[in-house]
Amino acid sequence: MSCRRPALGHRPTLWPALCCAMWLIGPRLAQADPTAPRPPWVERDGGQLRVTADVRVWFSGPDTAALRLREKLMSGLTTTLHFDLDIRDGSQTVRARHVRKARVRWHLWDERFSATLDEPGGGSSPHFGTVDALVERLARFDAVPLDLDLANDETVHRVVLSLAINPVTAEESARMRQWLTAPAAQATLDPVSGTLLGSFVRFFDNLKPAVAEDRRGLEGAWFRGDRLPFYRPAGNAPLAAPGSAPGSVSGSAPGSVPASGPAT
Repeated sequence: MSCRRPALGHRPTLWPALCCAMWLIGPRLAQADPTAPRPPWVERDGGQLRVTADVRVWFSGPDTAALRLREKLMSGLTTTLHFDLDIRDGSQTVRARHVRKARVRWHLWDERFSATLDEPGGGSSPHFGTVDALVERLARFDAVPLDLDLANDETVHRVVLSLAINPVTAEESARMRQWLTAPAAQATLDPVSGTLLGSFVRFFDNLKPAVAEDRRGLEGAWFRGDRLPFYRPAGNAPLAAPGSAPGSVSGSAPGSVPASGPAT
């Protein structure tokens, strides 16, 4: 009876399975950034588009920028927030825009926020007891209507949402220049003061409108007009267009590979 050592065959290994798993879940892990908002979602509603976006993480995220913004809101000074919700085509031309402006101030003695909101459909002056309640109202866009009747074809568009913090408007810039250039009684007696005044005038003259203390931005994926789901009221699931699946066009340029529907 011979005692031969059995031949060594190929032992099963888990490496192929692990590599396959990482290839599948790698993009999902890369997108799990706690400081990044979820991509916006677009639906077709007759001759309009409905856009849903949530950027509360800009105010409540763990990053330093969100902490600075919350401190600014709690400072007791008036903070101006200017949101632009745009639909842009492949050439980055704005096809439709929804503007939301807010002037917010924290009242220390009353322990509440007062806000003046201005957006299409009318303005309001609500009060909020906490910064979270304020952010809930300002940083969420739930099925916001935009007047844009897209063709049902392969043309691609994307949602771009931007936030300007304490922007300088054209009116404010003009007021500052007017105030600085107003003649003062002591200007003729104090040439040094006049020199400093001229420096300030040149500084504010270069301060163009639309300059802001800080900005935030969110760009959605490219989506095709013939792959938009139809808008359904709250409580009903979106209805996909006949013969197509809801989806977007991923990538950074028009004409890239179609992807799946809204992120969760």
